[in-house]
Amino acid sequence: MQEDMALSYDMETQTLTVSPIAEEGTKCYLYFDEKASGGDYILAGDNPPTGTTTDWTGGTSYYYTGNPNNWVQFGGFWWRIIRINGDGSIRMIYSGSEATGPATSGTDTQIGTSGFSRTYEYNIYVGYMYTVGQRQGHDNSSIIKEVLDNWYINNIDNHRYAEYIDGNAGFCGDRRVSSGTGTETSETNYQPYTRISNNSPSLSCETLDIYIQLKAVVQVMQH
Repeated sequence: MQEDMALSYDMETQTLTVSPIAEEGTKCYLYFDEKASGGDYILAGDNPPTGTTTDWTGGTSYYYTGNPNNWVQFGGFWWRIIRINGDGSIRMIYSGSEATGPATSGTDTQIGTSGFSRTYEYNIYVGYMYTVGQRQGHDNSSIIKEVLDNWYINNIDNHRYAEYIDGNAGFCGDRRVSSGTGTETSETNYQPYTRISNNSPSLSCETLDIYIQLKAVVQVMQH
């Protein structure tokens, strides 16, 4: 038996390597301990969320109601936990810098202000990303995405916090058409409009736009 064997994991290829293996036919048995997620940690604490529903992961999503003590300090900023997602990750909303302190309203809850997209006249620009000539494209970023991406790069990614971010986080832009054509300048209503009109909101997302490289929604995994 070799005592100096080591394990290494390649994140890009998702390959686990055991080395050195000097003898042909050597067998290795790997045992993994299940690690609790940030959601598990909060649910087991003194101030767990009480509301539940089902989200796009198919799992149970827990959320806070009322005015709870759900503050979190992370990366030099204050956040409030919105909910625990069905996959155990935590969804939070920005609530001020450490310098200004936690805020519940006003400009301290903002990283800045920006228009959403480059024009309001054409339906394609309703998307967080868009492609000219397509109803649901992903070739170009909206103005708001560029603003959020730049903030993320300067404040999270460049400060060694990126490892705590859920790489599957995304922006749920439900651009499924409920009436109209969704093209050019035609009057169009989308599925969120119908759900709100029917008083039937949902955390399910049929067209989740996932941007692994730059996340506009910060989700922190407990380590």
